[in-house]
Amino acid sequence: MKKIFPFVEKANQFLLFGALIFFCSLMVWEFILKDFFRTGYRDPKVELVDSTGTENRQRPIKYYKQYYRYIKDTHIIRIKSDAIDISQGEYFDTVGYAAKSSYEKSDNKGTVNLLFVKANQPGHLLFEKDMLITDISTQSIDDDDVDDKLILEVVEKDSDGDGFLSYEDDENLYIANHDGSDLILIQKNILSYRVVDSSILMVQIKEKEESNEKDRFFEYNINTGVYIELNTDI
Repeated sequence: MKKIFPFVEKANQFLLFGALIFFCSLMVWEFILKDFFRTGYRDPKVELVDSTGTENRQRPIKYYKQYYRYIKDTHIIRIKSDAIDISQGEYFDTVGYAAKSSYEKSDNKGTVNLLFVKANQPGHLLFEKDMLITDISTQSIDDDDVDDKLILEVVEKDSDGDGFLSYEDDENLYIANHDGSDLILIQKNILSYRVVDSSILMVQIKEKEESNEKDRFFEYNINTGVYIELNTDI
């Protein structure tokens, strides 16, 4: 009998350890690996559709709302879709514009606009026409007289001609106040950017000169709006 109890105790420890490993593996799959192995998963991109052309999509373009975040007094909502109508005019209805909301169904949809809403006020869109917003970041400013900013990387044109807007196309850098006001285009066709100080952005572009490519660096001051090129010639 004395030999049986140690065996049972070790068996229980083994089962407990196995259950712990199984639970941890399940959590890793659910929150980390599941998206990577999900059928049809891809980086968000949007198809360009001309509703006035002869080859029209059989189903209407669907839009989805996905909550992004709250900054100061403003709620920011992503407007997502898998297509953009290139013949669209200016929007006339920001409420009916994205009438359907779904986190699950919008996973593989690209963010094509942002909706800004304050309590007891009508919402407004950031862009007059849909574009693919590939990256959004926020920047708090130390100066009390300067509003917190949104920094956005945006694809506006199908530069590679594949019929889609995606990360493979040229990206432009925009900045706006936290509530979507004072939208400014900083630089077209950027390679990258970095926040190097609370009010300073470093922007890098690659420019073709005949058969060569040249890296150029610019400094943008968020407080003053001054944009200057740095002399990096060696």
